[in-house]
Amino acid sequence: MKNGMKKILAGVFAAAFVFTAAAPAAQQLGLTVPMSVSAEETEEKPWYTKLGYNLIVTEGEYDLDDLEKKVKYVYGDLVFEFSTVNGGFVQIMNCNPEIEDLVIPEKIGEWPVRVIYGEAFQDRSNLKTVSIPSSVYKIGPYAFCNCTSLETVTGMEGLELMYECAFVGCTSLKNITLPETLVKIDAQAFACCTSLEEITLPGSLKNMGEYVFTSCSSLKTLNMSEGMDTLGGYAMYMCTALKNVTFPSTMRNIRVGAFSYSGLEEIVIPDTVTNVEASCFTYSQNLKSVTLPAGCTWVDMNMFTGCVNLETVNIPDTVDFIYDSAFVNCAKLVNVNIPAGVTQIRNNAFYGCTSLADVTLPDGLTDIGKYAFAKCTSLKDVVIPSTVETIGNYAFYECDTLKNMVIPASVTSVDNYAFYECSSLESLKFEGALDELGIWCMAGCTSLKELQLPKGLTEFSNHMLYRCTSLENVTIENTVTSIDKFALTALDSMTEIAIPDSVTELQEYSVGYLDGAEPDVDPDIVLSGDSAAVKDYCKLTGVRHISDGEQPDTSEPDTSEPDTTEPTETTEDLTIGTEENPEVGDVNLDGEISVTDMIYLQRYLMGTETMNATQLTAMDADGDGAVNAFDLAILKRMMLAATPDPIEPTEVSPEEIEATQTTVTTAADHEMGDNCEYCQSLIAAQQTTTVANASSKTVLQAVSSVIEEEPAEPSPEFIEKVETYFENLN
Repeated sequence: MKNGMKKILAGVFAAAFVFTAAAPAAQQLGLTVPMSVSAEETEEKPWYTKLGYNLIVTEGEYDLDDLEKKVKYVYGDLVFEFSTVNGGFVQIMNCNPEIEDLVIPEKIGEWPVRVIYGEAFQDRSNLKTVSIPSSVYKIGPYAFCNCTSLETVTGMEGLELMYECAFVGCTSLKNITLPETLVKIDAQAFACCTSLEEITLPGSLKNMGEYVFTSCSSLKTLNMSEGMDTLGGYAMYMCTALKNVTFPSTMRNIRVGAFSYSGLEEIVIPDTVTNVEASCFTYSQNLKSVTLPAGCTWVDMNMFTGCVNLETVNIPDTVDFIYDSAFVNCAKLVNVNIPAGVTQIRNNAFYGCTSLADVTLPDGLTDIGKYAFAKCTSLKDVVIPSTVETIGNYAFYECDTLKNMVIPASVTSVDNYAFYECSSLESLKFEGALDELGIWCMAGCTSLKELQLPKGLTEFSNHMLYRCTSLENVTIENTVTSIDKFALTALDSMTEIAIPDSVTELQEYSVGYLDGAEPDVDPDIVLSGDSAAVKDYCKLTGVRHISDGEQPDTSEPDTSEPDTTEPTETTEDLTIGTEENPEVGDVNLDGEISVTDMIYLQRYLMGTETMNATQLTAMDADGDGAVNAFDLAILKRMMLAATPDPIEPTEVSPEEIEATQTTVTTAADHEMGDNCEYCQSLIAAQQTTTVANASSKTVLQAVSSVIEEEPAEPSPEFIEKVETYFENLN
């Protein structure tokens, strides 16, 4: 619509013209134009001068040269112009702004009136009725724009062309009959005619622009005559009172958005229609039932978006595509028949259909698009056919009544968030092989108890099983090489996760943490596995670890009050353990306390050896629940007190002893810091032990000095030297 429906007539007609007779030319044309008044005959300026014209007109015959200059004349209450094209005719250019009932003549002089020029009567707020003769074949753009008092238009029996916005904003217009000669109505021709209640489109109409009746808020009935084959785009947009539509048998096309935001409650589209375009019924919030035509081959984009009261839609078997957002937020749609020929359900197709409880996906379906069934909160069971290949991002997001899902072997891609927040999903089985699943794929499936992951999986993606709080076990195949951030975090019902040796990377917070912005380690989860990646991860994070085949410690933690009595000196044997607990100190479980046990403990502290639960108990020499360098110092003393003839550690070579000595000595010499786990364990030992008051570093140096001089078989002299050293420490 033109900006402000601006008036341009004043600029077009600003010149003043004075003409004299030229008899020969006038006789050839046969023109005699009766004039009502002239400016010279009245004391008061005539109406046309108030429009911006400064015309001085005379009666009589006019020269052909003047006619070709597009001279403007006044005839009664009309301003007109001659055209010499096609034998000559008159174009109406303007009218008296005070007139209420306007009758346009068929002829002025001997020439027919053929055209109502663009903007001819724009903003004539007094105009109530107009009679247009059958001689008029064209009404120009904005011709009656904003004639807010215009109620009735009659005549027009010969009208062929109606250009854009011809009657736009005629808010009082109630009756208008479009003739069977009309072949074209341009865009917005009757837009905002808010009093118009019924319209009949002629069968002759071949070309219809967009938004022709947009915002005709009182329009209740649309009749389309036989012969008409196309309803223009957004034709009935915002016709909120529309209830009745009559289609002809010749109808073939309903263009984009034709009935969007309309008041329709029910509609049956005849089978002759082969093309129903996108957004056809978008946000028609009263619509309850739709029958699509048998010739339709797809449900187009946004066709029923926002039809919140739609309960029934009949889709013909000829449909093979359901396009993007076709049924978005159809909150009362309970079931939908998806024809057997449908191969794709595109993005957002049924998003937010909160009452949709029953949907059968056809064999032959290959693609389920992004958000296709997201937020279908009543959907309980969906059978994925064995022809489906892709399940898009968020495909079943927040389907929080969905209970079971089987993914067939045909599926080659399950994208991000596919089952995110399906809070009632209890069983999910992948029958085929996939090398990856999308991030957050099953996150928030808080009821998930039975999970069969696809074969061949190489990666546990970011947040893949995050907050699957009911899942008690998960099998990680030996094809997996990487576990990404939060993939196995916030698993409240899980106690042990077995990590295969194939896993070479565990990212930060990937396994064994509680939920939270800065999550803590889950004390109830144990990681089992012997790979270096698992050991390093557990050592770095503090997540509990056991070797393959071990049983995790399920005993209740000690909640008794700590012993706060002052330590007393003793000369008793330093061997830890009794007849009832002989394994303390016997790390390799061979029945003896020897150098071999010491070396095993050193290996464990350096992260090159793993221990089972029994060995860990044996290594905890001071019984404080932690294995650290102080246990190593006590084990040295236990070894010296246990036997004068310790067992030769045949499985530990001199080279390994030398490597151990170097590692421990290096650790003893470096500066202590908060980032050194080894030093921090020594500090903890210092705080809980009664041996000397030596610092953790001193204890480590003591151990290093023993190792530094330690022979394969300690001599009595060596034993005496070590004992003397520790006595001096005490």
